[in-house]
Amino acid sequence: MKKKLIQSFLLSALLILLLVNPLAAQHYVRDKPALPPPSRTKPAMPYKDCVWIKEDWKWTNGTYVWYGDRWARPPYDGATWIPGHWHHGSHGWNWIAGQWRMRPN
Repeated sequence: MKKKLIQSFLLSALLILLLVNPLAAQHYVRDKPALPPPSRTKPAMPYKDCVWIKEDWKWTNGTYVWYGDRWARPPYDGATWIPGHWHHGSHGWNWIAGQWRMRPN
C-alpha cells in the first residue's frame, strides 16, 4: 500500500513539473522592445549554406536583448530557419523564438 502511495505521489509530481515548466520559460514585458537601427550593409556570407537571421531576441538579465542581423549555420543538413515572432497576450508581449526545422520534401 505504501509503495503505491509513493508511486502515485511521484507520478503526480512529475506531471505537475511537466505542465508548469513550459510556462516558467516564457518571459513577458509590457512594451515590445524597439528594433535597433537597421544595419547599413549585410556582411558577406561567411560560409556556404548559412542563413541570415533578421530578427532574434534572447532573454538576458531580466530583459530582451537584440540578437538579430547575423548569419547562422544550420545545425544539420536539410534544416530550414523558422523566424521568431512577438506574441501579445494577457500578460504582455513575449518573444516566440525562431527554430530550426527539417525542410519539407
